[in-house]
Amino acid sequence: MAAYAALVSVMHIIDTLEKHPTPPISIDKTQVESLTQNVTFLQGFLDGYISSVVAHGHEADPLECHIADAVYAVEDVIESQIVLQIRKRSTVVEDNDFFHDLHKVIDEMNLITKEVKKIAVETQLQQKPTIAVLTTSSTVKENMMVGFEEVFLEVLDKLTGDHLKRQIIPIVGMGGIG
Repeated sequence: MAAYAALVSVMHIIDTLEKHPTPPISIDKTQVESLTQNVTFLQGFLDGYISSVVAHGHEADPLECHIADAVYAVEDVIESQIVLQIRKRSTVVEDNDFFHDLHKVIDEMNLITKEVKKIAVETQLQQKPTIAVLTTSSTVKENMMVGFEEVFLEVLDKLTGDHLKRQIIPIVGMGGIG
C-alpha cells in the first residue's frame, strides 16, 4: 500500500508542477514523460499485484518496498529542488545537479519497471491455464455483461487508456444492479 500511495503522491507533484502558472522549478520534458510512464505502469501493476510474502505472513513485500524507496527518492529530489529555489527567492534557474540527480532516480525507476515487467510476464504465463479453466465455468458465463459490448469496450478504454490528464467518467444506472 505504501508503494501505491507514494506513486499517487509523486504523480500529484508532477501534475501540480505542470499546471502551476509559475512553477518554482522546471523539469525536462523527457524526464517528466519517463517518470509519468513508469509511475502509471507501476500503479497498474500494483492494482492487480498480490504478494506471496504478504499472503503468508505480516512481512512487507520486498518488491513493494523497493518501488516505494525509489519513488520516495524521486519525491526527495524534486522537493529538495523546490525548497532550494524557494530559499534562493529567485526565478527558475537551470540546475545541472538537479537534472543529474533526477536522472539517477529515473534510471532506478526504469530498472524497477523492467523487473516488474518480467514478473508480470511470468505471472501471466503461470496463470494462463487457470484462465482457460475459469472461462469454461458457469459462474463466469452468468456474470458476463451481455448486449453492451461497445459500451463496455468504450468504458474499458477510458479507464485503462494512456490519458495523461485526469478525466471524470460517470457510470450511472439503477441502484443495486452492480
